[in-house]
Amino acid sequence: MEDVDSIPKVSMTSPVAFYEKLEKSVDKLPRWIGELYFELHRGTYTTHAAIKKGNRRGECLLQQCEFLHSVLDLLDPKGHEYPKKVIDQAWRDLLLNQFHDVLPGSSIELANIDARNIYKHIDESISKLIHEGQVLLAKYAGHLAKSVTGMQTVEADGLVVNTCSFERHELITVPSDWSPLVAKSEFVQKTFDKNLLGYFFFFYLKKKIDKQKMCDSKATITEHKSDETVKMENNDIQVVFNKNGCITSLIHKATKREAIDKGFVGNEFLLFDDVPVCDQNFTHTIYLFWDAWDVEIYHLQKFKTLANNTKDLKIIERGPLRVGIEFTVAISKLNSKV
Repeated sequence: MEDVDSIPKVSMTSPVAFYEKLEKSVDKLPRWIGELYFELHRGTYTTHAAIKKGNRRGECLLQQCEFLHSVLDLLDPKGHEYPKKVIDQAWRDLLLNQFHDVLPGSSIELANIDARNIYKHIDESISKLIHEGQVLLAKYAGHLAKSVTGMQTVEADGLVVNTCSFERHELITVPSDWSPLVAKSEFVQKTFDKNLLGYFFFFYLKKKIDKQKMCDSKATITEHKSDETVKMENNDIQVVFNKNGCITSLIHKATKREAIDKGFVGNEFLLFDDVPVCDQNFTHTIYLFWDAWDVEIYHLQKFKTLANNTKDLKIIERGPLRVGIEFTVAISKLNSKV
């Protein structure tokens, strides 16, 4: 490769040697300012959000599944059979869709249909394994608590499993029929979908938990009819929504930093042009280059806001743990809504 006719001369070396040689001529190299991307690949980052969502959900489910069944393997190495075949196949399917056209969003329609079906299958098969793992782990929960605490009996109303490698102190949602937990929890609220949200204090090894400190953060929501705004607030941030559901102010309390520039808004729904091109006889539609993802180079300058199409803004949760609003945005006159 170092001296072959008609091809560039190439010599194998180490990364260190390469960069040492590069450093000697760094002042002579051209400088590129801006994004490193192929100019025709416009609109691929958000064109198929379902593909990106399916990929990330699949990764999270597989991580949880592997954790649960690895723990069960340690607890019962002879009786538990690790579902290697199903997990391996799910990983192969997931990684197949990380191909450079599928995950970025530049595939043709048929590939996207296949990808969504694959994500659905991964979701169903791995969620089933997770549920089976949770049921099996619950059988060992009492035994584990006894061995850690030295207590003869450990009463429990539920089992919470943290599959992450770090501690988590956060709100969780449980079904409304978990009534025994409600009586033991200092802070609980009903959610808009009739479930229960709260800090449920479970036994955590021998570590003492400062319950009051954990529950100090309160969420509030205030409706100002004079200017038709809604203000949400907790210990960390303060957010103001206008009547169209757009964020007019977002302040980080610790630094007093305003994230929304004056004259601009956040949480704004925009529609951008994606105009097809017809042939000369107007007999059928021809899209610019590739219909799966291509958008016109001027599309960021041509858009319309849907802020004025907002309807039925209302408060759906009033705290004290979580607050929320809900509103409808009409995309077109054909009752297409989000």
